[in-house]
This record gives sequence, C-alpha cells and structure tokens, in this order.
Amino acid sequence: MTYVDNIEIAYILMPIVLLILNSLIALKFKERTWILGSISTCASMFMIHNSVIVLSTSKILDLELFSITLGNIYVTFKFVMDSLSALFTLILGVVGFAVSIYGISYITHCYKHEDPRLYWIYFSILLASMYMVFNASDVILMVFFWDVASILTAFLISYDRNNIKARKAAKKFLVMSLIGSALILLAFLALAFEVGSLSFYDMREALSKNTILKHPMMYLIESVMFVGFGIKAALVPLHTWLPRAHPEAPSSISALLSGITVNIGIYGFVRAFFLVLQPSMLWAIIFILNGFITLLIGSTLALAQNDAKRLIAYSTMGHIGYVMVGLGGSAYLLSKNIYEFTVLGSILLISSLLYLLSHSLFKTVLFLSAGNVISRIGTRNLMKMGGLARGMPITFIASLLAVLSMIGIPPFIGFIAKSLMHISILASGTTLLADVAIGILATIITASYGIKYLASVFLGKQRDLKIIKRDVEGEAPSTMLVPLVFLTSTCIIMGLYPRPIIELLISIASSVTGLGAPDILQYLFIYPSLVLIRPLPELPLGIYLETVIISLLLLASPFALLISYWIWSHVELASYKVLFFIERKIWGLIIEPIRYRVAYISDTYEKIQSSHKFMTLLTVAIMVLLIVLIIFS
Repeated sequence: MTYVDNIEIAYILMPIVLLILNSLIALKFKERTWILGSISTCASMFMIHNSVIVLSTSKILDLELFSITLGNIYVTFKFVMDSLSALFTLILGVVGFAVSIYGISYITHCYKHEDPRLYWIYFSILLASMYMVFNASDVILMVFFWDVASILTAFLISYDRNNIKARKAAKKFLVMSLIGSALILLAFLALAFEVGSLSFYDMREALSKNTILKHPMMYLIESVMFVGFGIKAALVPLHTWLPRAHPEAPSSISALLSGITVNIGIYGFVRAFFLVLQPSMLWAIIFILNGFITLLIGSTLALAQNDAKRLIAYSTMGHIGYVMVGLGGSAYLLSKNIYEFTVLGSILLISSLLYLLSHSLFKTVLFLSAGNVISRIGTRNLMKMGGLARGMPITFIASLLAVLSMIGIPPFIGFIAKSLMHISILASGTTLLADVAIGILATIITASYGIKYLASVFLGKQRDLKIIKRDVEGEAPSTMLVPLVFLTSTCIIMGLYPRPIIELLISIASSVTGLGAPDILQYLFIYPSLVLIRPLPELPLGIYLETVIISLLLLASPFALLISYWIWSHVELASYKVLFFIERKIWGLIIEPIRYRVAYISDTYEKIQSSHKFMTLLTVAIMVLLIVLIIFS
C-alpha cells in the first residue's frame, strides 16, 4: 500500500465533504438549484481527478479510518483506491458530472409538485455512498454504504409521490437489493472466518497461500456470492427489479441506475472472482452462459417494448450480459496459466471493462435524451411519438451518436471495445463459433431496437393528435443539453484516440495477472478508431488474421443495419408474445411466492417512505455518520 500525504488526503475526502455540504445547503435553498447542481458537479470532478491519478501512476491511495477486533477477526476500515476502484470511481465521476448538470433544470421543470430539496439531499448522499462503495477495503464498509445507496436510490425512484408504479418499483428494488447485500455479506463472512480478516486485500493474500480454494464448501460460498452480485447486476433470472425501476424513476436517476448502480454488481464480480479469488474454469463457463442468456433475453425484450425508457432498461440488461461474456472469456483464458493465454485474458479483461465504460456513457445519453423528449411531449409511448428531430435537433443528434456507439460502429468507443473483445477471444483459437454467433446476434438485435427507438421518436410524423396540438417545438433547456454534448463527445474522442484510456485500464489487468504494463502493451497495435493484437509466438498467424477480418466485418458491417430493420418490422410482434409469456408465466411461478413472503417488508417500507419526518431524520443520521468517519480519519 502507498500511504498518502495531507494534500492527497484532502483530494480523497473532498468529494465526500462537498456532497455532505451540498445536502446540508439543500435544506435551505429551495429555488436556487443551480447552486446544488454546481457543488455536486465539483464533487464529481474531484472523483475524476482522483481516479485518473491512480490509474495513470498505478499508485494505491490508502487512508485508514479506524480498526476494531471482533473475536478472532481483525476489522480495519480503510479508504483504499486501487486501479479497479479508480476505474469505477472514474465512471461515477463522469456520469455524476453529467447527471448533476442535467438535474438543475430537469427536476425543477418536470417535478414542480415535489420539493427539489429532497431530491438534492438524496442525490448528494447517494453519490457519496457510491464513492465509498468503490473505495472501501473492507466488506463490512462496502456492504454498509451499498445498502445506504440502495435506500436512497429507492427514495429517488419513488421521488414522484403521485406515481404508484414508481412506489411499487422502489419497493421491489429495495427488497431485492437488500437480499443481495445479505447474501454477499454472508459469503464474505464465511471466508473471513477462514482467513481471519474482512479486508479484500488480506483475503487475497491469505487465499493465495491457503488450500481452502479447493474445499467443496468454496463452491457454496462462490454460489452465494454469484447470486448476490447477480441481483445487483440484474442478471437473468435475478433482473426483475430493473425493468420496473428504470422506467418509473426520474430520467436523471434512470441514467444513474443504468450507468452506475448496475455497474456496482460488475465491480463486485471483478473484485470477488478476479482479485480475491482466483479465476477458475468452472465460473468462467457459468459467467459466459449466464451472460449469453442475459444478453439474448435482455436485447430481445428491448426490441419488444413500446415504452421508450423500458426499451432502454432492457437494453441495459443485454449490455451487462455482453460484459459478463467478456469477463467469463477472460477468466477462462487466465485459468489456463499459460503465458499466451494470460496475455489474451488480460486484453479481454481490458476490453470488457472498456465496454462497460462505453456502456455507461451511451446509456446515460439515451436516458437523458429520453428525459428531454418525455418532458416535452408528456408520454413514454413510442407509438405516440415521431417527428421530433426537427424540433429537437441536438437531442436527436446526441441520441443518434449514442445508438451508433451502442451498435459498435467506428469511430466510437463502443466499436473499439467490441472489436477488441472478440479479437482477443478468437485469437486464442477457443470457442470460435460461439463467439462469432454472439457477435452477430448481439450486433443485429442491438441495431434493431436502436433503429426502432430513433425511428419511433425522431423520424416520420407525430402519430398522436393530442401531442400534435401541443407546443413541442424547441429544444430542452441548455443544462439538459450540455450533458448530452459532453458524453457523446467523450465517446467520439475516446474512439478516435483510444491509447490513453487503454493504458489506464492496463493497470487493472496487471493487478489481476501480475503481468507488467509493458508486457501487455507490447502486444497491442493502437490506431485511431482501431486496436489490433500482435501475433503471439505460440498461436498461429492464420487465426490472428481470420480474427481481424471476421471481427471487423461482423461487428461493423452496415448490412447489420439492414437485417435489423427487417427484424424490427417482421419479428417484433412474435418476440413480444413469446418472451413476455416466458417472463410473466414461467418466471412468475418462481418469483411470485417470494414476493408474497416479503409483503411485510414492502408494506413497512411504504409506511416509512410516506413519512417525510422519518426520511429527514434518516438523512441527517447518515450525514452525521459520514461526518464522524471523516473526523476519525
């Protein structure tokens, strides 16, 4: 660990201090929301600064808060920002920056009947809690702040008190999130009793020297971890909270849910299965299979939606499944313990995390652009939209660029991530046909619902007479457009100049595999809008050339757009009927009994959520706790 000096301590704590200050200021300012948005924007900029410093220098920031002893388990509460924490803090900072600016006008104009002070109090502490989740070195601290973030997220989902569906979605999200947290805590406590510590870093060091990894009980522990993190990441069949929470939340919070909240589950998978435990063949296969199922079901259900935000929500499932396939492929290659496969596994891990970063960017753009549209026409129904491109050109262009990045068209960062992911898998000579099939299927279905969204919202003519009679000409306020321009520009710039972000991500792969950054970088050819892999000595050059050709043609082919248009126009109705039958009837037999058993918890939450006095006291208690932690540090 690298201990920090006083200046670095100030940088580490500055986001928390600013966000706590912002929540206190929000109690006084009801009208000047630009002040609250500006402070949370500054806090997000400090997050970006801290994460870039760690990623660029491979330095680990270690700040001990306090320590206690529980029986034979030594618990040290630390703030530790390593390379993995820094990446997710970077994503949190970028998305938080955009959402903070967006919320200045959005909350005031779209939720005039609600008190904006509550929004900014919850939002500020939510960002601070997420910041601590990513940088907690101890599982107790991580789960505690994760649960705080879950409670505040539920409050924000149900911010509109008149929306009954939002209240039900918030209850479902909170109950499932707390169940996931309990499972994660249970699994790590079982490990802690074996190694004598709850610190991720102590666990990793102890497990590397211990034979417990081969004990049959480890399969149960790992299974509990997988279910816990799977709930957080919305993997099938644990995803049922996602398509209900995303659409009903305010669009700024929907963007945060898709760009950050779901990513925390992926953070847990990487932290647990790559850094604490060792990558194994068994869990690599499970990752790939579950990722493919989540990808297929999420993407196909997205195609079947007529609700704009629900379409984007199911799309999030599909892309998380894509990331899981990449992580599974990385674990598969790393588990072989062969140098060439270790290099490719490292590159595949980099590309998977790069795709997760790109997903956070373009999915935030889509949710925020949907918020612009809904705020103008007052409906989420795609069948009632149309013809908005002329009246909202900036929102249309931003949405178009986000969809192109989502499909994987150069020069966007989405293309870099997708192509590098498939190149590294295919270059290994393993699972060739499966990877080609996943690439074709994912690209075509993604293009299908992407075209459906753009065509339904922005092209053609408005199809609802009531909307036509409304004044929908003109763009959204500037503070709702700046985040779109910022995020789409970032997608393009990172796609045109991918070297800086790839070099930053290499430090994460190095921490997992032990390979030095130069050892990984020497096998990469990095060009504008294209990254290729240098032929490895023990792998045939023919496979390498075949990999490049197949990946480029399949992932960026314009024919995918034509095929996707046919699918959208011919297969949409059939996919709607078949897949919704599966979701509502078959999965309902499993999910419904659980829902009845948690009815008491749901009713209790509804009473709590409706009590403003209780929520205010809870918020103040959380702020006091954060202040105490800072004082002890």
